[in-house]
Amino acid sequence: MSFRERESIDLLMLLRIIVERLDQHLASQLNSKGVVELVARQTFVKPSRVNSAIIKQRVQTLNGILERDFGYSSPSNEVEPVVRSVGVV
Repeated sequence: MSFRERESIDLLMLLRIIVERLDQHLASQLNSKGVVELVARQTFVKPSRVNSAIIKQRVQTLNGILERDFGYSSPSNEVEPVVRSVGVV
């Protein structure tokens, strides 16, 4: 099977459109709190003691991961309660 250059470009453009639409649909089905909890449980596996400085650092870390991996900017008041409960001794 051989494609010409224009056909290959058209197929790549179609593939991009399909992936974008799939991404939009799946993102609309996700519960933001559930995503925050999942990422927190994966990130803060090792239990540790926490104080206000560690909480602040964890909130920044979690927000960075959410932004990088999901393009999601969550408010601190949504992330902080999760950070206080996940991976805490």
